[in-house]
Amino acid sequence: MKNLVVMLGLFSCYEQTAFNREAFENKWWETNVYPVCFNLHESGDLLLYEESIRSEGSWAFCEPNEYFVGDNSFAVTEEEECWKIKGLKQDLVACECTLR
Repeated sequence: MKNLVVMLGLFSCYEQTAFNREAFENKWWETNVYPVCFNLHESGDLLLYEESIRSEGSWAFCEPNEYFVGDNSFAVTEEEECWKIKGLKQDLVACECTLR
């Protein structure tokens, strides 16, 4: 019983940080795999930048940290100055875009 109380205490100390949408949305991010920058723009469009800017369709957000674009969904978590993106064909890391 004592071990159960200790474990419950440890879990109650764990504080999950809330996802900061304002820090992620409406900014240009570059993936570690593809030489492409993307922006979940405030207009509701997913914008891609390679040689020019184009729209890839609309996006939607679902709590706590999941985005939907067309038939794809991915979860985003903060990692230092970058973002981990999970749920696509492969996991990605997105950092500030340097292509623009």
